[in-house]
This record gives sequence, structure tokens and C-alpha cells, in this order.
Amino acid sequence: MLDNLEFEGNVYLIDDFKYDLKIDEVKNTDYNMTFEKYWDAIKDIFQDGDIIAGYSLGCLYSILIVEKLEKYRKIDKCILIDGPLDFYNDEVPEREDALNFINQLFDLGIDADELGPEGHDELIDKMVEIFNVNMVWDFPAAKINDTPVIYLATSQDLEGELENIAKNGEFIFIKGTDHLSIISGDVKKIVKYFK
Repeated sequence: MLDNLEFEGNVYLIDDFKYDLKIDEVKNTDYNMTFEKYWDAIKDIFQDGDIIAGYSLGCLYSILIVEKLEKYRKIDKCILIDGPLDFYNDEVPEREDALNFINQLFDLGIDADELGPEGHDELIDKMVEIFNVNMVWDFPAAKINDTPVIYLATSQDLEGELENIAKNGEFIFIKGTDHLSIISGDVKKIVKYFK
């Protein structure tokens, strides 16, 4: 996706810090800790006119970051790519569902060696735990006042949800793609919204 962007400003990629933890440490994290890590990573380096973008669960954190940032920064736009728009979730997926999703990530070319020194089985167990920890959150509902928000979605299920979050929101249904392909094989369908 980054190779196809023509945006002149800064793009911030925030990795999930839990990949650097041991599995027992992952089990002791939660949604508040995750948000605080993301917020601490971006609050002091974000510049007026930059874009905030989030993919998948990153959409939720992007919304929360924009809500806090726009009180003292001018954000060009917030781009949400195929993620949740609700501020509460307690549905932990079955292990088989988590494994299916993780296998799809490996199929996209994620290098297991870059995710830590663990053996294969231990790494898979850690990724399942990260997946499960990331599926539970309970944030106060956020409201974005001034920043334009573009939500790029692979289904029309959440079309009505955006208006509850952003005063200046635009829902765009991206046909013919899926959750993983939208940021890999089908990127030309979405990078134009970063201009």
C-alpha cells in the first residue's frame, strides 16, 4: 500500500507492541494499554495537515486518536479501512477462527522470523492470544467534530454507523475485494483517497 501512495505529507505506521512481548505478558495487556501505547507514539510527532489512517482494528484506535488530536492539531483527514466502528466488543472468536485469520496473514507473506524468536507453535499460540486480547474493548463513544473522515469498506454493513461518529463522514463501499486484499492486492482502489 505504501509503495502506491502519492500523499506528500507524513504517514504513520504504528505496529502492535504486543508482538514484542512474551505470551504471558500479552495475557496481561488490554485495550486501554494498547490505546495508550498508540497515543504515546503519535501525539508528539503528528504535524498539522497530516493524515491519520487505520486498518481493521486500527480504525477504532484512529477514531480515538483523532478525537483527542483535533483539540490542538489540524488533521487533513482520517481514513478508516475496513474496521470496527463500535466502541464495545466482548466477542472472543473461537481458536479455529483465529487460526484461519493468522494463516491468511502468513499467506500474504508475513515473515514469522520478524515476529519474534519463538518456535513455530509458540509463535502461533502468541498470535492467537494477541488476536483474542485485541477482540475485547470497552471505550467511551468517540465523536469527531472537524476532521473529514473517509470509511473504505468491503461490505455495506456499517454504512449507517459512521454518522454517529463523524460530523463530516463519507462511507465508500469498495466492491470486489475483501478484508485482507484491500491493503495488498487491491490497493489501487483505496490509495487515491489519500491524495
